[in-house]
Amino acid sequence: SNFYTRRSLEQAYLEALAQLPEDSVPSPEQRWLFLGTL
Repeated sequence: SNFYTRRSLEQAYLEALAQLPEDSVPSPEQRWLFLGTL
C-alpha cells in the first residue's frame, strides 16, 4: 500500500509540473531530490 501511495504522489507531482510555465519547472536534479524525499 505504501508503494501505491508513493506512486500516486509521484503521478500528482508530475501532473503539477506539467501545469507550470516552462521557466518555473525545476531541474531534473531538483525533481530527483524531491521524489527521493517521498
